[in-house]
Amino acid sequence: MERRLVEGNQIISAEVMSTIGNISSISFATTSTTSTTQSMNETLNQKLKRIQPAISRSRSGENGTACSAHKDCRPGHCCHRFVLGRNETQPVCVLHRLTEGAECVDGCQCSTQLNCFLPDARLTVNSTNAVCKKAASSDILTGSYLYQKDSVIVVNRSK
Repeated sequence: MERRLVEGNQIISAEVMSTIGNISSISFATTSTTSTTQSMNETLNQKLKRIQPAISRSRSGENGTACSAHKDCRPGHCCHRFVLGRNETQPVCVLHRLTEGAECVDGCQCSTQLNCFLPDARLTVNSTNAVCKKAASSDILTGSYLYQKDSVIVVNRSK
């Protein structure tokens, strides 16, 4: 049987519990029994180490969670660094999820499968406004793709 964690509570089968109870009441006279117990504990620890990153990854990057750059947020979310006072900042992921055709500043604002492109200046008159859209071959060849995964959007909220 394997050991599982559910919301911080440990779920262990009765078979394992009886084995653990028997082990704790026995004084070990041989090293083979001790090594078996140690290997069982190591196996459980390895399984827990594999599970824990998946749990933390599933919650990170959602609206309102801490971030250091856009890459720490989920698609459609951007990392905003709110300036609250003189020396106080609070970086959090903020949901944008812009639809196709909406104006954008960075690719992090666009919904899943959309990218922020600045149109080719030779083809359009108004080339200053970037928009969220699905990437076409012409966009990739001549347009400017806007996405800076290591940046943040700074919002000044002081006063």
